[in-house]
Amino acid sequence: MNNNNEKNDTKEIEEIKEIFKKDNNNLLNINIDKEEPKNILIKELIDIQKTIESMSKYNQIEILRILKIDNKITLNENKYGIFINLSEVDILTINKLKNFIQYVNTQEMNLIQIENQKEIYKNQFFINDNKLK
Repeated sequence: MNNNNEKNDTKEIEEIKEIFKKDNNNLLNINIDKEEPKNILIKELIDIQKTIESMSKYNQIEILRILKIDNKITLNENKYGIFINLSEVDILTINKLKNFIQYVNTQEMNLIQIENQKEIYKNQFFINDNKLK
């Protein structure tokens, strides 16, 4: 019986290898509905993962709230954190994550611009003003 399981595993591995040989674009199939499969680049999922990992704890909690809305997503938690298999997340939730990431990046850019402008004003008006006295 064990030999039969090994043959089945080997057959499945070969089928997976064939799929990846045919799939030159590194596309991952993610289903929104059972009738309509959608494709998303694996590279895009990796970029989302790296971005989320580099975010502050506050933003990561907001990401978790977005993911928690979808009851189909399995959240795995241990003492090192919470882990999610992004390849199992539907395209609508992926789009919500991308929108939130874009929002956070925009806010950070705005804050940096405001801080730079504040520094310019500080140097222009307050430091130069003290030199005149």
